[in-house]
Amino acid sequence: MDNNIFLEKHIVEYEKTLVAFFDLQGFRNNVLKEYSCQAIGSVFGFFASISDTMQTDYKDLRITIISDSIVISTTIEERTNIISFFEACSFFAKPRIGKEFIAVRGGIAYGDLHHVDNIVFGPALIDAYNLAENQPKPKFLKILMEQKTFEALRRNDIPTKYIYKLMLPQAEEDKYYFDFWYFPFLISCK
Repeated sequence: MDNNIFLEKHIVEYEKTLVAFFDLQGFRNNVLKEYSCQAIGSVFGFFASISDTMQTDYKDLRITIISDSIVISTTIEERTNIISFFEACSFFAKPRIGKEFIAVRGGIAYGDLHHVDNIVFGPALIDAYNLAENQPKPKFLKILMEQKTFEALRRNDIPTKYIYKLMLPQAEEDKYYFDFWYFPFLISCK
C-alpha cells in the first residue's frame, strides 16, 4: 500500500465541524460487571449497524465508536447534515441492554476537527468531551451544548423552529441541552 495516500488524508487543515461526544455511564463499574459479553455485544452490534447505515445514507456524517464512547461529526453547511447529525445523536443517546436503558452523558461543540477513517482529534472534540465529562451528575443525563455552538447553528440558515425545539436552555448560563427524546417526534411532524 502507498503510505502517501494515508498521509494525504490526515496531514490537512482542520475543518469547521459540529461534533458530539457521548459516554456510556457506569460502563466499567456496572455494565461490565452486571451483563454478559453477549448482552454488551448486542449493544455494540446495534451501534455498528446504526453507524454503517447512517454513514451510507448520509455521506457527510462521520461516526467513530471507541470502547464506551461515541464521536459523531458533520459539517453544517447543509440542513440535511444537521438533521442527520441530530438523528444519529438521538439513536446513540438511548442505548439499551434488554429492556434497560444505559445512561449516556454527552456534549456537542462546533469548531476545528479532523475526523477521517475513525481517526478523530481537534479542539472541538476536546470542547465536546469537556462538556460531557465536567457536568455534575444531574437527575437525568443530558447532552449539553454551549451557546456559541447554538449560535453557529442558528446563523447557518437552519430554520429557527428546529433549533429552538431541539435545544432547550438550561439554568446554567450559556448552556443548552439537546432533547434527544423529543427529536424523533419533531422530525416526524415536519
